[in-house]
Amino acid sequence: MSELPNETNWTALQWDGKNELWDEVIRTLDAFLEAEFDSAMDPNAGDLRSFYCGKAAAISEVRSHLLATREVAQGSHDSDD
Repeated sequence: MSELPNETNWTALQWDGKNELWDEVIRTLDAFLEAEFDSAMDPNAGDLRSFYCGKAAAISEVRSHLLATREVAQGSHDSDD
């Protein structure tokens, strides 16, 4: 298993204006989250309901982590000015 980096490359998450890649990543996570939520709410999900709920929770955590990391990076960038 590979190790996680010790430090975050904050500059990779600092940009001004629109970033199409970032927007697409967030849109893709949103669509994936909605699909898993819909699967979990399906009356026929049966024993798979908890599996779909777990996937939705994990996707939500990744999305939240990315958004929070970007926010911290932007704060770090703003303080450099």
